Amino acid sequence: MLLVPLGLALVVRLTPPEVLAAARDRAQQAEGKPVSYPAAAFIMLLWLLLLWLVVRWTLRPFGWYTLAEDGR
Repeated sequence: MLLVPLGLALVVRLTPPEVLAAARDRAQQAEGKPVSYPAAAFIMLLWLLLLWLVVRWTLRPFGWYTLAEDGR
């Protein structure tokens, strides 16, 4: 839990000031752009579907995915 914040702090510290200034300018310009919530929801559903498939594939050797298919 401590590695990610420390890594981010290191990246910010090692990034040249010109690059940070350019990134902040781009972020301010993108601030007013429209946001598509339906597109975000669709992408989240795709990720959840992928996660479900991976979990099902991972648990298959243990037989845990068959509970609904056996009719128990």
